[in-house]
Amino acid sequence: MPILDKPLVQYGVEEALAAGMSEICFVTGRNKRSIEDHFDDNVELDFHVKDTAREEALDEIRELMNKCRFSYTRQARMLGTGHAVKLGQILTCDAPFGVVLSDDLCFGSDCNVLQQLLDVYERYRCSVVAVQEVPPELSDRYGIVAGEWIEDGLVDVTSLVEKPAAADAPSNLGIVGRYILTPDIYNGEWRIPTHRRN
Repeated sequence: MPILDKPLVQYGVEEALAAGMSEICFVTGRNKRSIEDHFDDNVELDFHVKDTAREEALDEIRELMNKCRFSYTRQARMLGTGHAVKLGQILTCDAPFGVVLSDDLCFGSDCNVLQQLLDVYERYRCSVVAVQEVPPELSDRYGIVAGEWIEDGLVDVTSLVEKPAAADAPSNLGIVGRYILTPDIYNGEWRIPTHRRN
């Protein structure tokens, strides 16, 4: 889906690159071939936009293609984010990795949200997720976390309730589509400090 002049997925790649992540791994699904095509050379398109105002937009994509390495795996059936992350193990192996759900467009005040999470990861060396305060009437659209405050803007998560009714929500902190995850998640052994995005 485009926002202004580029697709959301490109904003996600730009955010990852700005946070120092240049190995970009996509878990795609049926009818998502356009993502692979977007980050690939297209001789016909190059010819049509050469010396036009649109060439600048193409230059942005070329810059990403030069600075990043892209790999892809496919989720045959849409079984949720957790399943997609598990499928990504073939690409991430035993290294910590960032997750960008590009349908969440996130902006940070001083640095991007993924970089904020990386900063928390560097301090605690464990999985980290971004949250934002959500009004009670929207709690059924988010995974809502509960936990103990470690410091201002940082919660040690003890539980998560997926899309609860407002009366059942353990807090007003809803997970947004940015994570730093460690390989421990593949074994079900993980602790998550949560960082409220600025």
